[in-house]
Order: sequence, then structure tokens, then C-alpha cells
Amino acid sequence: MTVAARMTKNDLKHERRASVLDLPDFKDSHSFYFQACGQLSSGGYEEERREYVARYKTVSGLAYLRFLAGGGKRGRHFHVDIALSRIFKGQAAPKVNSTRLTIEQEIFQRLDQPLEVHLLAQYAAPVSDVNTDSGIVFAGPSAVASTVNGTPVEIAGAHLFIRNHDFVRTIDWELYKDGLFADVYAQSTTAVTRSYLTDLFRRAEDAFNVYILGSKTHDGPA
Repeated sequence: MTVAARMTKNDLKHERRASVLDLPDFKDSHSFYFQACGQLSSGGYEEERREYVARYKTVSGLAYLRFLAGGGKRGRHFHVDIALSRIFKGQAAPKVNSTRLTIEQEIFQRLDQPLEVHLLAQYAAPVSDVNTDSGIVFAGPSAVASTVNGTPVEIAGAHLFIRNHDFVRTIDWELYKDGLFADVYAQSTTAVTRSYLTDLFRRAEDAFNVYILGSKTHDGPA
């Protein structure tokens, strides 16, 4: 077992204090997984892909932070994903081989470099959190119930294209028992900054809140 895998609560607190990069804390969020996969627009070619995995503490519990650099057609692959540890219950969790601070320092070496990034944010929420008067689940055009050959048919999920939006591309949602799953796919041209991951996470969260929950964004009413 590596030193990183044996990190204590005190170690995690120290890393958070020493951090140079803002990471999503999942506070008041239904998200359990966030991915920002992109290509740097400039920089040296790295043929070999490097992978770092660490853990850090969020408001919603421990999370696994993974950073992939290099490889791909242009050797400028720049990938970050974050998964709450609870999703690995009953299955193997990622193998920790690094620390949060090491990953942040690796990312910070590309500070201010332009980045083309594709995002995936995944959510799970109870149906009771969904506004029945707005959003696409109950109040939108996909909320259709009909009868076919005497059998009631109701849409319990959809794959949606969000047209003419400067960030969100598609949203998938599916009802299950008393809850729902949703995937928000987005695309952005940005730059590597201290807050670029939290900024992207917030924009995806806003899209989930507006289109799925039928509520409001961080900036005000939808």
C-alpha cells in the first residue's frame, strides 16, 4: 500500500489548506460524478499518458480525483474526473497512487493555457426534489402519457438535444422507483485557471437545476 493510500483525516485537512486549485466540494449538489476531458490548445507533445489518482474530502464525503495527461493524437490530452466514493460501494475503488496536492501542481503547470473541454456531470435525485410545474421531467414536452392497444404508456426518460446553448449539448434522464438519474453533457472553450473546474461544475449544476429539477441557478431564478 502506498503512502497516499494510507492518508489520515489530518493529512486530508492539511492538503486542503495547502491546495492551489479549487475543486468541487459537492455542497448542496445531487451530483456524484464529474468529468472534464479535453485537449490543450498549445504546449509540448507528450506521447505517453500519465495517470494520477488521489482522494480528497468533500462536503458529501470522500471523493476520488483522477488526472490524465498526455497521449492522444496531439499528445495534449488533459483529463480530470471526480467521483464520490459511495458509488464504488460493493466494487473495486480506483487505486490511489498520488495526492491531491501533487495533482493540483501538475494541473497548475498549465496555468492560463487554452483548453477545449467536453464535460459529463451525473446526478441522482429523489423525485420529491423535482418541481412538477417546470423543468422537462413533468412539465416539459417529454411528459407524455398515452394508451396503446389498451395499455397505458408513459415516458420515463429521454435523450434531449439542447439547441443554441453556449454550454449544454445534451441531457439524458431516467426515472427509477422514487428517484431519477440524469447526465448533463456540455462543451466549453476555456483556460486552465485556479477555479476552472469549479466554474465548469457550477455551470453543469445550473443546467441540471433548471432543466431537470425545474428550479433556479446559482445566479437567480430560471
